[in-house]
Amino acid sequence: MKLDWLRADIASARRASALLVLLLAGFPMTESNVTVFTRWMRQENGPDDWWNRNNPLNNGWGSGGGGGLGSYDNLVIAAENAAAALRTNAGYAGIVDAFASGAPTDVIESA
Repeated sequence: MKLDWLRADIASARRASALLVLLLAGFPMTESNVTVFTRWMRQENGPDDWWNRNNPLNNGWGSGGGGGLGSYDNLVIAAENAAAALRTNAGYAGIVDAFASGAPTDVIESA
């Protein structure tokens, strides 16, 4: 049984989630930024379960799980909290600057 349609839907949903975080955080919606966000989600929860606990970035901000293991009611709330964490947590300063500049993927990922 071919599941190409399902893979495409999952990829579209992952991309939409990445775009929402970029929008809410005020970052440019470049292909580099989207690529880094979707890779980040895949690294945090795996490619087939990137939405795990409605927390694709394993963000502890507002989720009740300070270590990133909390959950959100939906992916929109997750995106809002991820954007807030990126913008207010000083530990993200390097990657925030890289996202804001629309740098190439390798630059963002090394930030």
